[in-house]
Amino acid sequence: MALVGVASFFVGRVPAVARLDDQLFDGFARLQTVAGDPGGAVIVTIDEPALLEEGDWPWKPDRLAQLLEGVFAARPSVVGLSPGLTSVLLAASPQKLAQLQQARGSTPLVLSLRPAPELPESLPARAKALAAFHDDWGVWTHESDDDGILRRLHAEVPAEVPPGSLFEHRVARHLGVAAAVPTRIRFTGAARSLPYVSLLRLARREMPASVLSGRPALVGLSAGSATRSFPTPTTGHGRPMPEVEVAAHALHTLVAGYGLVDAGLPMRLGAHLAMGVAFFNLCRWFSVVSSYILLALSIVGTVSSSLLLALYAGLLLPVTPLLALDLGLFALVLRYKLQDQDQRLRAVLLRFTGGVSGGGAAARAGWKEALVTMGQYVDCRASALLSAREKGELPVVEASSGLPKDEEEQIASALVRFEGAEITRLEGVLRGREVVVVPLFLGKRLLGYWAFVLGQSSSLELRGPRARTLTAVAREFAVREFERQLVTGGARSEARPIAQRLFHDPRDRELEDLSTLTDETARERDYLRDVFERLEVGVLTGNLLGEVTTVNSAFARAVSRSRDEAARANFFDLAGAIFTREGTTVRDCLDRLFDTGRVLQEEFSPAGSRAAYFVSWSVLREETAQAPVVKGYLCTALDVSRHRALDQLRTHMLEAVTLKVRNILSVVLGYAEDFTDFRGTVDEAAETGRIVYRSASQLSELFEDFQRVSQFGLTSDRLQRVPLDMLAGVRGAVENSQDFASQKGCTVKLEEGVPPDPVRGDPAFLSRSVEALLYQSLLNAPSGGSVVLRVRQEEGRVAVEIRGEGFGLPQDAVARFFEEPADESGLSSVWQSAGQLLPHQVHRALADMDGGVELSSRVGEGTTFRLWLPLL
Repeated sequence: MALVGVASFFVGRVPAVARLDDQLFDGFARLQTVAGDPGGAVIVTIDEPALLEEGDWPWKPDRLAQLLEGVFAARPSVVGLSPGLTSVLLAASPQKLAQLQQARGSTPLVLSLRPAPELPESLPARAKALAAFHDDWGVWTHESDDDGILRRLHAEVPAEVPPGSLFEHRVARHLGVAAAVPTRIRFTGAARSLPYVSLLRLARREMPASVLSGRPALVGLSAGSATRSFPTPTTGHGRPMPEVEVAAHALHTLVAGYGLVDAGLPMRLGAHLAMGVAFFNLCRWFSVVSSYILLALSIVGTVSSSLLLALYAGLLLPVTPLLALDLGLFALVLRYKLQDQDQRLRAVLLRFTGGVSGGGAAARAGWKEALVTMGQYVDCRASALLSAREKGELPVVEASSGLPKDEEEQIASALVRFEGAEITRLEGVLRGREVVVVPLFLGKRLLGYWAFVLGQSSSLELRGPRARTLTAVAREFAVREFERQLVTGGARSEARPIAQRLFHDPRDRELEDLSTLTDETARERDYLRDVFERLEVGVLTGNLLGEVTTVNSAFARAVSRSRDEAARANFFDLAGAIFTREGTTVRDCLDRLFDTGRVLQEEFSPAGSRAAYFVSWSVLREETAQAPVVKGYLCTALDVSRHRALDQLRTHMLEAVTLKVRNILSVVLGYAEDFTDFRGTVDEAAETGRIVYRSASQLSELFEDFQRVSQFGLTSDRLQRVPLDMLAGVRGAVENSQDFASQKGCTVKLEEGVPPDPVRGDPAFLSRSVEALLYQSLLNAPSGGSVVLRVRQEEGRVAVEIRGEGFGLPQDAVARFFEEPADESGLSSVWQSAGQLLPHQVHRALADMDGGVELSSRVGEGTTFRLWLPLL
């Protein structure tokens, strides 16, 4: 189709389900008439990761509007926009928005949610912006949380349609197609995305004739669910198809949609797996025991197709028989060699246990191949996926967990009994990335660690006797494994009590407590500390690399595309060392990771540095990664990396001010030379004098700015995070500003209320930032005006509000106030109009490390700054 190229320009996914109005399907009908291809439709989704593919983030509002205008001009069926970009788009100029509305025509615009951690730079969509989109643009209805940030879309899901399939179902029904390529899978009771597929292609010619002969219905990964009914395709005689054929056609659809050939294996696999699903539906009314027996038969069928990934999924996570089908299909995509457009990435089979059992260089090579696979899977765009062809399969490496048989069976049986209904929340451990990462953790001795994390994670709420059984088994296994390592290292009989205490409640445990657990010699205490640190690496840094290797990670994509072979090798060697746990410590892992991040920052600046920050903060937010030594070291490395970027920004500001000084100085010198032999009239002389006076005044302001910018710096290589009295810090800033306020003829007033609780932050940064924002407010205030400061304690933080009188700023200037300089001299028009060249984006970057800063202003109503820091 002609629109495939447009859709492949982006990466993303089909939007989340929400209530559709009639306009959406009017667009489909119009597309069928215009495109002349009644069996085809293109849906383009634009979100922050998609924009990262096409340039540095953040994008300017007008640039985003221009991009959307080009997309609408190509007449796709639907255009999806992430909620985080709505605020950006609405900040565009009215002329741009009018042009965009005209280019849009009747093309539906929808809000698209991606179930993945937000990039730090993505902007939350406030309720006001969403309401404007809903009223003026006709997008789907929405609902927001109490704070006004959209985190979910209101969905009207018919009872007969499984969640996650409603969108495809409606598209299929209104387009009259018989099947679709879904972009979501059902995993442990929650919908998961197949990553970075912006193109949902519905084409009759891709479907088997037996499906086309029946009534239109959706065939997808959720077909044959044992828990929900589903519209089933019919045969040519109008009879419902057997579920085996439904699953087989789902596999065929997946293979055809991704351009993968040789459907013989997937069709045979589908028959095996769907047979287990069908048997389960027949027997579930008779006996739960018999259903699990038949599930085992289904797994045996999977083994015959040599899909070890589906086998492990069946052994460890058979929440329902459908799960084996889902993971089997997902494995099928990873099983084939996908070739990227630039030929730089090697496509390999996911060897998730092959190298680990062997250890050494072979292990690192195995994990390097696995991570390359993930990186390539991230970087493949829709066009590459659709045009990829099988290039041959690597041999599947037979591997085992390396555990004693009885322990392996005990863990497996406990997990088999653990049903999905007893897991109420899985975001912390089985979030989107673990669809891939869980199989990666099945290497030697790592099965027990994964089970321990599942059983002990504070992000899970486990209920019921089976959940308690799983928790007990996982904890006991972790105790035994730790005990084994202690005994092997020469520890005495105290090993088991030590292990039991360590694993009793990992959330309340700190590394420093190890010295109090035993009276062993210093050497043995050091050994215990080292063993425990390595054990932490197995889980904590495993989560870190899980975030790196996830298909939604910008970091993995940057590593995969990097031209720096040393950085790539360093990263992959680090991954192998972590998973094999050979001489790896927390500090070593993080040192090497941030070395890679710094290389990426130089190569892809600023996208590479943002990706490194994203990975770091993802780890800090993980509830399983709160060990003080890890958190503290990550904070240090993150601060150092950010401070380097801030130093570069300060240099840029100095260069910009210097350039402006030179330009004005040239003007002054030119007019001064004219005065040496001036022969003009008195009026001409007066005008020349006024020009020189204005230039000299600007020069004076620039030198003052030059001094302030040159003095801007950091007192150390990292921010201090100490208890602060924010009210006292604001008082000091008010006192320091009195001289400048007197020169302006303005008054500065601090309204003190109830003293707030202490906050966490850097004293020098707080004083410097409040003074800078207060200085800016005084600059904007008229003579005789006032600036009022208020310090308030809010939920979880303390904020200082600086409200000043003055002319205010238009909304487009407010949106650009904290941006980098953009004009030819390196200075933004916003700063020039305000008469101040302070690097406000520097203060915002520093504030975002612990708290935040924002500006609100309207023309004629003055400006209001708000800076906040978190409570202790």
